[in-house]
Amino acid sequence: MAEENHTSVAEFILEGLTDQPEMKAALFVVFLLIYIITLLGNMGIIIIIRGDPRLHTSMYFFLGSLSVVDICFSSVIVPKTLVNFLSERTISFAGCTCQTFFYIVFVTTECFLLAVMAYDRYVAICNPLLYSAVMTRRLCVQLVVGSYIGGILNAIIQMTFIIRLPFCSSKVINHFFCDVPPLLALSCANTYINEMILFSLAGVIELSTISIILVSYIFISCAILRIRSAEGRKKAFSTCVSHLTAVTLLYGTTIFMYLRPSSSYSLNTDKMVSVFYTVVIPMLNPLIYSLRNQVVKDALRRRAERITVGFFLLGFTSQEDLQVICFVLFLAIYVVSLVGNLGVITLIRINSCLHTPMYFFLSHLSLLDACYSSTIIPQALLNFLVKRKAISFMRCAAQLFSFATCATAECYVLAAMAYDRYVAICNPLLYPVVMSRQLCVGMLVGAYLAGVLSSAIHTVSIFHLPFCHSRRINHFFCDGPPLLALSCSDAWLSGMVVSAVVGFNVLSTTVFILVSYWLVLSAVLQIRSVAGRHRAFSTCASHLVSVSLYYGSSLFMYLRPSSAATLDHDKVVSVLYVVVVPMLNPLIYSLRNAEMKNAIRKAQALETFLFGTSNISFVGCFAQIHVFLMLVTCECFLLGVMAYDRYAAVCQPLRYTALMSPARCYRMTMLVYATGFLTSLVHTVLAGRLAFCRTRSIDHFFCELPSLLHLSCSSTRPNHILQVCSAELNILGSILVILVSYTCILYTVLRMPSAGTRMKVFSTCTSHLAAVTIFYVPGLVTYMLPSKARPQGEEKLVSVFYTAVTPLLNPLVYSLRNREVKGALRRLCANELEELRICLSQ
Repeated sequence: MAEENHTSVAEFILEGLTDQPEMKAALFVVFLLIYIITLLGNMGIIIIIRGDPRLHTSMYFFLGSLSVVDICFSSVIVPKTLVNFLSERTISFAGCTCQTFFYIVFVTTECFLLAVMAYDRYVAICNPLLYSAVMTRRLCVQLVVGSYIGGILNAIIQMTFIIRLPFCSSKVINHFFCDVPPLLALSCANTYINEMILFSLAGVIELSTISIILVSYIFISCAILRIRSAEGRKKAFSTCVSHLTAVTLLYGTTIFMYLRPSSSYSLNTDKMVSVFYTVVIPMLNPLIYSLRNQVVKDALRRRAERITVGFFLLGFTSQEDLQVICFVLFLAIYVVSLVGNLGVITLIRINSCLHTPMYFFLSHLSLLDACYSSTIIPQALLNFLVKRKAISFMRCAAQLFSFATCATAECYVLAAMAYDRYVAICNPLLYPVVMSRQLCVGMLVGAYLAGVLSSAIHTVSIFHLPFCHSRRINHFFCDGPPLLALSCSDAWLSGMVVSAVVGFNVLSTTVFILVSYWLVLSAVLQIRSVAGRHRAFSTCASHLVSVSLYYGSSLFMYLRPSSAATLDHDKVVSVLYVVVVPMLNPLIYSLRNAEMKNAIRKAQALETFLFGTSNISFVGCFAQIHVFLMLVTCECFLLGVMAYDRYAAVCQPLRYTALMSPARCYRMTMLVYATGFLTSLVHTVLAGRLAFCRTRSIDHFFCELPSLLHLSCSSTRPNHILQVCSAELNILGSILVILVSYTCILYTVLRMPSAGTRMKVFSTCTSHLAAVTIFYVPGLVTYMLPSKARPQGEEKLVSVFYTAVTPLLNPLVYSLRNREVKGALRRLCANELEELRICLSQ
């Protein structure tokens, strides 16, 4: 009977931290940010230790191993928790046992590693002359391997007894991951033996490692107290502070969790404590060891000095005429790519007929394509306009990381789409059951996690190398092969790691796609009617074209022999899969897919919003909102940038040309437009998800977001919160920059002895101040006042001012109040009159 009950358990349900949808969304964002910080912090520690010869000691060898354990420890728990925040919170029996096993392995290993690090500190302080002889490389490796073996043995013993238990009561685990105590609570058998084993093993591991740590620090304290100088005592003790902090955080929570009497167990309390030691502590450890350790801070400083040097991108050509042509061509492709991919996402969101797994994956493919091209093309466009095509070390690493993440995730999304087509054609009756929302979200999260992990390995393998040769990258973006070519050390191992990761991702997904389509082809050929075969195969045509384009160029780029690689040739091939493919995908899926074409026709035939005798289409209204919000946000930040320009000109006149170089001006302008585009995109997407089932009459003379929200019959609370937060961030943030800039300017002007000089300097700011006043006053009145404080109809009058009057006044303000502009106008008019006089005289 026990065996029957045990085998009948196919999956568990994780209760999680909350059932409230709003709290789930907030916790998803918090956990995701913590996980990203954990990965970046611990990987940063590993990179710094690997890249700095001064840190090649046993202490930092153990610290690097601790960072690896923290990454694995967090990765066992957090990704599944993130998936559970978005979908059904089920986990299979095998998945649950695997999660529990690896969780026990890494938490036990971390305990042993902290004890080993305490012993290392004891030898370093109490026997400094014998330190290098005692803590040899071989002993360090043996201690780390022994820590892992101890963790594995503990996990095997625990899991051997757990998997034999029958689970015949509730399947709901009162936790956010599979931990031992909540699993034991579900068993219908006597768990006394399991509790004793858990208590005994946890007690032995905790008390033995704590004993080693306490004994080590007793000897360390005695040795430090014998040091005569206060400076020497402080220096010796400072090497232990970080370790003591990490020990206190981990052991305090684990002792509270596992070594208190079972009568005092409270699973709800345990969940809160578990969040701390499974999610927060792996994030805190790299911060503790970087902020509290002078050697690590010095290594960070040296790394930062190295980062500031940066690289130079050679691009395609040095001829200015060709650069202008390339700029126009790339800009046109980028605009088409963004409009096409965002259009596909919008179309899928607003059309209920496309709310299927196939189009769910397609929308994320479009999102990846938009991010993919946005990682590369903006920097390439900037480099076409400036002579010094520099990119900082950090930005180059970030570009490579983002590019590799999107490229890898796209491989796995294309594989998931192939599996979707296999299920739809080979098992059509089971399609809704197999391709459930939980499976789709899980596959998608898996694709993104695979992208992040692969790109992390990719980036770390390349950027831990020293770059002491030429810093000229023979490419138009930071890609792996041209960066490896710049290293002054042996890059063979890094190249092999990169090739292995890329090869695994590309070949595994290629094999998966080929197997899926082999089965699809077999099923299609069994269909008797020609029309049926044609219809079934037509659903795969778009996906096959996308796969052929993407994988063809990727396989050619990364999986050919290095002897056949030519960097100049690679640049041309890279244009295809970095620039052209993201533009072609939305065209392929809209022109080759009957359902997408029907959805486009329906979108074009939607009812229009009525306003008096004027009407505007649904798509036109949202396009107007998007463009209007983008331009308004851009103007806010541009006025802030112009205030900073005035500050640099007045307060730092000798450094003005260096501070406000053409390259920096281009970067700030592009950043302003990117911020405006992203802000308006978020607003538009959120508004597009609303249902409009009330009147379709907008009480305004254009499609303004607040007026549109009044028409929705669904909850607009998130939209209103986002609107207020965004308005405060944009308006108050830029106003703060303006106020700080003009405070510094006023202070500088008042220190000038001559009244004439003060008047001349201040006159360069009057036009900008007038434009700021004209723009911000109506904006504050419209968006920052409570809706109840605004009289009916006043919004439209204020909107007329800032949408029609302000754009009219700005050129007048800058022409009438600015001597340089007036002088330029006079010269222009004089030249035109002179040409006219010459023409009349002839």
